[in-house]
Amino acid sequence: MVIHCQSEHQAQTIKQALQQRLAQCDLSLHPDKTKIVYCKDKNRKEIYPDVAYTFLGYTFKPREAGTGTRCFLGFLQASGNKAYQARCQKVRALKISLRSHRSLPDIAYILNPIFRGWHRYFSRFYPSSLNRVPFDLDSKILRWTQKKYSWNQKHAKRSLLSVQKYQPTLFVHWSIPLHSNGPFRRAV
Repeated sequence: MVIHCQSEHQAQTIKQALQQRLAQCDLSLHPDKTKIVYCKDKNRKEIYPDVAYTFLGYTFKPREAGTGTRCFLGFLQASGNKAYQARCQKVRALKISLRSHRSLPDIAYILNPIFRGWHRYFSRFYPSSLNRVPFDLDSKILRWTQKKYSWNQKHAKRSLLSVQKYQPTLFVHWSIPLHSNGPFRRAV
């Protein structure tokens, strides 16, 4: 749970009251997860030891924000490192490169619902925090292509570039504007 307070004193008071109430139910606050975090931004400039926390896969911390020439420091949420590592683990567990008996549309059928869910959940706030994920997926697809057809990396990239050009919606992450210049285009 996340509780927003007006001051550090108010946060300490609420934390103590919460500890007492949970103790009445034979429960306790998790010592590593329970902390008071200072929401540092352009208007709050004090120095505190904790200025970030993670909740439901999002890491809330001071980040640069703005458009064009007007940038400022805001306390914003974005996909966290633990969530990114969990996504990588999930894709690794699929062992796409070992599925050489499958076709490219089969691989798309496996990966698309997973990426679509991540994108819908994590791109809501600070979508650029997802920039690494399409590159990771493309590297898995590239390895699969190399293994399936016994091609070198250059040949596999050329082939996937051709597929991406003629079937830009085959993989969900190929058709998202964030990824319009994918690694196959950049690398070839």
